[in-house]
Amino acid sequence: MTALIYEIIYVWTVAVGLISLIFPKIGIETGSLTAVFLTLIIAALIPVLKKSGCTVRLIIFGVLIALSVAFVFLLRNDAIREFLIGYKNFLYLPLISIGAVVIGEALVYIRPLKIILTILLVAYMIRAAVESQSVDKPMILCVSSMIMVTVIEEMQRPWKKAGDTDNKKHLVNVFIFVMISLSLIIMSPAPDEPYDWQFVKNIVNAAQEKILELQRSLTPNDVYDPTVTSIGFSGRGEIFGNLAHSQDEVLELSDLPSAERYIRLSGKTFDTFDGSEWYSNDPSTGDDAILDTLAFLASVSEYECEPTDLSKRTMLTVRYSALKSEYVFVPVKSLIGPEGLGGNSLNFTSGDMAWQGDESPEEYYLNYYRLNIGNPVFTQFLKSVTVPSEEAFNYVIEDKSYAGEFGISYEDYLAYTDRVKEYYLDAPVLSDELRTYMDEVYEGCEDDIDKLERLNSLLRRFEYNNNPGALPEYVTDASSMLDYFMLESRRGYCTHFATAFVLLARAEGIPARFVQGYYVSTQGSAEVTVYSYMAHAWPEVYIEGAGWIPYEPTPGYGLSAYWLTEEQLSDTYGNLGSGYAGYQGPEVPDTVIEPEETPEEETPKTHIPWYVIVIPIVSGLGFVALFIVVGNLLVSFSFARKGEEERYRILCRQIFGLLDVLGLGVKNGETLREYGERIAPDAVDGTHAFIGNLTLYLYAEGKDVKTYEKQAFDYRNALLKRIRHDEPFRYVIYYLGFQKVKNGKSVDNA
Repeated sequence: MTALIYEIIYVWTVAVGLISLIFPKIGIETGSLTAVFLTLIIAALIPVLKKSGCTVRLIIFGVLIALSVAFVFLLRNDAIREFLIGYKNFLYLPLISIGAVVIGEALVYIRPLKIILTILLVAYMIRAAVESQSVDKPMILCVSSMIMVTVIEEMQRPWKKAGDTDNKKHLVNVFIFVMISLSLIIMSPAPDEPYDWQFVKNIVNAAQEKILELQRSLTPNDVYDPTVTSIGFSGRGEIFGNLAHSQDEVLELSDLPSAERYIRLSGKTFDTFDGSEWYSNDPSTGDDAILDTLAFLASVSEYECEPTDLSKRTMLTVRYSALKSEYVFVPVKSLIGPEGLGGNSLNFTSGDMAWQGDESPEEYYLNYYRLNIGNPVFTQFLKSVTVPSEEAFNYVIEDKSYAGEFGISYEDYLAYTDRVKEYYLDAPVLSDELRTYMDEVYEGCEDDIDKLERLNSLLRRFEYNNNPGALPEYVTDASSMLDYFMLESRRGYCTHFATAFVLLARAEGIPARFVQGYYVSTQGSAEVTVYSYMAHAWPEVYIEGAGWIPYEPTPGYGLSAYWLTEEQLSDTYGNLGSGYAGYQGPEVPDTVIEPEETPEEETPKTHIPWYVIVIPIVSGLGFVALFIVVGNLLVSFSFARKGEEERYRILCRQIFGLLDVLGLGVKNGETLREYGERIAPDAVDGTHAFIGNLTLYLYAEGKDVKTYEKQAFDYRNALLKRIRHDEPFRYVIYYLGFQKVKNGKSVDNA
């Protein structure tokens, strides 16, 4: 029994690990108690069968026959057949169990393999912790159990022991305490958020700061960007498992208007997403930013409202602190020409601006147009704006002094809009589930602007988290990333939200791009310092005529700081007029449109005919009963064909075994006479006669074996009658074992 339990410990440990690894791949939840229970039972049956006698094997064989018959009958019913097909993945459970037995048995007999597997499991857990991969409780149970049993066995190997030195027995005896400990661990509720290890993070952050300082000192003339470790400006738009921010001062902004509450400085834009990282494939080398701004101003000039109702020209001075970056950081709708900024020339690639050469200026100033995003007037402008006319575009070029030597034309603008549609409309294919969900979110929307606002509000109700963990392995493209983020995770940092917004906007036929830069909360200050932890990502959508318009789907970031038009001020505040500069507009609550729950149709109850249950049970029990009857008949027949002396010896062994069942076994060093005198008061009648006959058989010259056999036969039957009354279960076991008694004494050793 000890050896059997020892093997089952290892088999079950491996089985639990395989459950964690294989169940998700075959569509079974690791929390499915039915599937787990069946797997463990099948895994334990195989070692039991290996060590059991033919009786137990045959009983199990009979049960399998019963299950097979039941399966055949169940398949004849259409409703039940459909029900069973829904559980077809359970057919893999025997294969998992067999695999657990093979590996478990190998661990039992191959000690180095046990140690190697334990080390690999520990390495797996360390890797999962470092990469923030989720590990389910079955795997934790498997790893913990493997570590503990390996340590228990390896610790006692060098010990000098006396008495019972069986290592297997020691493990079996202490394993109950191991199981109690593991059960308490598994039953303990896990926190929603993992332990943050803040003291470790503090140490790592301090080390990073020292490394950054060293890197700055060693590369004074090189392009240096301290935010690469977060979302960065190194040409990458990668979704990291967790987000790390440093505390470097990177920029200083001055000459900010007091009404400017938030400012976004764009540094790098992307057009292509592969499932985990953004890339820039737009081949443009023209000044797309100025084309975008000029077209916006041309459209505003043709719109029926005051230009200041939609945008206001603003000046901004940018001064570099510790940052040395190839990218130029500017707000959207900036007025920047090919002559550059701060006396430095620029390169134009993929809609972005970069400094020529390794040096960036100490400071530069620029003009840009603040957008009145959030004001209903601006929203209505986005709904109705169209491509500006050539006349309006050319007028703006002349007015802003971009004609002549700059070489900007209306044809350049039209080519630019065509390129935007080519490179920023790569729409993912939404899964049926996500498509249905988004259709319900957009229900009632009249146009694309309504959809964008509805999408923005939806995402802002998700959870912002700097440590969402790495993307699962099944996320391999834009479609699977959307399914994971929108339908399963619903948590992440700015990169996740901006990515989801861009992809879902494209799915509606709206050009969109992924933007990295700095998000700075000015709070009305004229001068602010920009730190590297302010690095941010957001989406921008392209509206023909209006150009690139930023949105903010990330929770916790300001949506807008719009101003009221003269007409709105007059309507709202009467004679206060435009002098009331402190009002930033009404608070607009975010709204989320959750898909309505559709009532599930009531599933008709499956009717199972009575014979489907009765026939398999009866057939299985009948097979087992028939085997037991036939087996006992064969034993009796074999017994009858043996000689008198052999039959007597068999009866004596059975009698000693039955006496042991009654608690009247022979004690060490006890003679037959002493034994007979001791048990006579508690045993059945005939004990003295049996002991006397056995003594004569063993030691006397004249042997009347025929008489001895008859008396022993009657005495055995009397003991069986007593056991049937006192120990009915043992009586049944006696016949199930084909009249063999466990621990029966040998006549030769009596």
